Amino acid sequence: MNTRSTILPLLFLLVGSLAEQALADDFFRIDNIRFLQEEPKDKQGVYSFKPHPSHRHLQVRDEFIPCLAVTVSAKQKIHPDQLQAKVYYYDAQYRKIASTYAPSEIERPHTTRHYAWPRLISPEKETLYFAVPTKVLKQKNWEALVVFGDRKGMTAKQHPGQLMQSRLDYAEKKLVNSKKKVKRKAFETPIIEHVVKTRHHQHKQITFIIRPPAGAKKLEEAEGVFAVCLLANNVEDLKRTFMGDIEPGGRLGRYADLCDEHNMAMVCWGAQKMWLTGKSWDELDKYENYRVEQAQVAVMDAWGKGIEEMHKKYGLPNEHFLLTGYSAAAHFTLRLAMRQPHYFLAVHAHIPNSFDKPTPEASQSLWLLTTGELDRGYERSLKFYQRCRAMGYPMIYKSIMRLGHQNHPIADALAYEFFDYALTKKKERIEYLNELKNPLSDLRQERLDHPNRPWLKDFQAPKFIGDKVNQEMFLAKEIDLVPKPFRVPLPTQELANAWDKNP
Repeated sequence: MNTRSTILPLLFLLVGSLAEQALADDFFRIDNIRFLQEEPKDKQGVYSFKPHPSHRHLQVRDEFIPCLAVTVSAKQKIHPDQLQAKVYYYDAQYRKIASTYAPSEIERPHTTRHYAWPRLISPEKETLYFAVPTKVLKQKNWEALVVFGDRKGMTAKQHPGQLMQSRLDYAEKKLVNSKKKVKRKAFETPIIEHVVKTRHHQHKQITFIIRPPAGAKKLEEAEGVFAVCLLANNVEDLKRTFMGDIEPGGRLGRYADLCDEHNMAMVCWGAQKMWLTGKSWDELDKYENYRVEQAQVAVMDAWGKGIEEMHKKYGLPNEHFLLTGYSAAAHFTLRLAMRQPHYFLAVHAHIPNSFDKPTPEASQSLWLLTTGELDRGYERSLKFYQRCRAMGYPMIYKSIMRLGHQNHPIADALAYEFFDYALTKKKERIEYLNELKNPLSDLRQERLDHPNRPWLKDFQAPKFIGDKVNQEMFLAKEIDLVPKPFRVPLPTQELANAWDKNP
């Protein structure tokens, strides 16, 4: 088979354009400064942290700390790694009281981790928070000067603005007052394109788009892979969808944050229809099953071949992937995970309406299946879930009330928690698979004795139980309140809370 791989000149233009251009010194803006003396209603502010009661990797908010909420923006997108933001505090006699040289870490929306900066600064306003030093709070009439920008240009703004800024002394003063136009070169994140040929006459190739982790100079620096099957009919659709969804607020934006947090590459490709919409494997006749299977084997084998090629050429990791897909892309996701299970740590499929036959090998991944009660694949999803659970799949199932064939924030939030949880189980899965290879291991005999028991203990004895029909959650000790066919294992408080949401 012929393959080709190129570095695309497809770049995220986070500052400027591909060519250098002159920009005025008003590139950066400080739009507003608020002093938050008491805890705000939206809980967005600076807090002290304490250990999470049930999740050893997380911390939760404790006491609120008075802070400045500084709303900033830039003319074009720019990565925070290039920026500085400081606060200088003065008394009424223009004497400097204290300085803060970086924003404070806060728990930003849609994440359980703490960040000082948002993922990007753009024309859309973002807020930075600065804890006000105790010695400043003890002063009656203090003044804050916020400085924001990069080494080529900065802007400054006061709060409450009673002192003359020209009389304030600070290190960036000349840069703030400079009217010199500066040149900024585009901040470029290379996107790798890799094409692999298949053995199928209709689905002739798979095009991969790979996004390295933020700040990584080489793809081999990635410590994991987030694999995303996208709804795209051709290569141009794939590129357009990828570039749109990766933006902050896009469907991939939140996963991009997860990738950057855990130093993972993101690998995307387009869904190819190799099945009959609205029919599962057990609803096809002999000829249909043969035709569909021939296409799936050819394409899925080529997918694995492409991953191995990128592993050899770029150093892309080739195991323990996270995998997700939506609608027709969920069909591809399910079938890929059944046929190439050794690549995947965790799999999420949302609103598929066609299902494949579960395989024993795929039970060694973690699974999340979400759907809508009004989606035409709902009844098939229930049947698929029961089959998988009977085969020992560690699987969570969630149907969203009054939802049809659509995406939904509840599914997105649950998926994010699911993948975050799965990453904490990566080491345990590696140890399990290694022990399974040992012919003298007790685990091998245990698997023979209990082939339909989930390999992960969290799913053998989960802390919470969901009722997938009545959409209710119970403590493990209340398991008898849920009929056995209705039970959904929920291994952690975070997953249980995300599951127990309804429109």
